[in-house]
Amino acid sequence: MDDAQYYLIGTDGRQYGPISQDEVSTLLTDGRASRYSRARRTTEREWTALRERPEFEEATRPPFIVAFDPAAAAHAEESQSHVPDSTGQGAASGLDPVACFKRAWQLVSHDFPVLAGWTLLVASFIILISAIPYVGFGIGLLLNNLLMSGVYVLYLARMRGFRPSLSDVATVVRTSAIAIVLAGLAQLAMTIAGLFLLILPGIYLAVGYAFVIPLIIDRGMPVWSAMELSRTTVHKQWFQTFGLLVAAGMLLFISAQLYGFMLVLTLPICTAALMFAYDELCG
Repeated sequence: MDDAQYYLIGTDGRQYGPISQDEVSTLLTDGRASRYSRARRTTEREWTALRERPEFEEATRPPFIVAFDPAAAAHAEESQSHVPDSTGQGAASGLDPVACFKRAWQLVSHDFPVLAGWTLLVASFIILISAIPYVGFGIGLLLNNLLMSGVYVLYLARMRGFRPSLSDVATVVRTSAIAIVLAGLAQLAMTIAGLFLLILPGIYLAVGYAFVIPLIIDRGMPVWSAMELSRTTVHKQWFQTFGLLVAAGMLLFISAQLYGFMLVLTLPICTAALMFAYDELCG
């Protein structure tokens, strides 16, 4: 590391600096900066994305989910060059829940057998686990988020043009397994604590933590950093995110009342809509 000092626009829209190269790397690790965050040395005038700076090349490599295929990853890297930097401007433009569902329909309808098949298989496993007498709830606390993480990996990969194998998906989940389990327990504890204090704090946190697991599997973030980044990001678009989750819940509830057969379609669409919302706000 050299003695260079930097100014940086974080993912929260705040300007940091002057800070050292080590401190910039720490912000990247904590999720307070991304590979698209703009930065400049104190001796420079031009702002450039961190990924364009050689000294941060290793720290700003794409997430593992978009690197199943090295050749495809290179293509995706180039195709994402138009993505705006993560200065909070993307979120500030407003999350559009309707657009998320439209994009979800397009994704699922073009890849229905794989996406619907795996989503329903995982959902069936989760239901079977919950039905185990006495210990189902405890086992579910440990396994449900791991199972859903595999689904999220699959959706994010397909959204980005990759076709991961089962081994690829399992590798991503296995790498972050401990963090996924701890994050699930921490989310539950914080949400329950909020509900005990007052109803509204619990609802606020339940919505705010919607993207914790995707952040862990997609960015490899530590548990608390993922929780804080999810909460602070969703805070700016809380009502839009809440609206998306309510719409998904209502759609699934109505489908379940129709003898459940509509869940074959609505469950994958709602999952995809959530992942598109994540990708728009945090990806």
